[in-house]
Amino acid sequence: MTLKTGEEYPRVLADQVVQNYQKLLRGKTLMGVLMRQTHGYSYRTLLNIGASREGQFLSRIIQQLETVLAA
Repeated sequence: MTLKTGEEYPRVLADQVVQNYQKLLRGKTLMGVLMRQTHGYSYRTLLNIGASREGQFLSRIIQQLETVLAA
C-alpha cells in the first residue's frame, strides 16, 4: 500500500498498536489478520483451534463468568 501525496505513515500509532494490541484491537480485527497470515484455515477452524487451547485470557474470562453467574 502506498501513501497518497501529503500523507504520512502514522508511526506513533503503529508503535502503540504493536506494544498494546490486546487493548487496542478488537477480536474481529485480530481474526482477520490471523486469517491473512494462516493461509488455508477458515474462520471456523481458527475459532476451534483457539477454543481448544485454554490460555490465561480464556481462563480469566471463565473465572469472571463463574463469579457473575454464582452471584
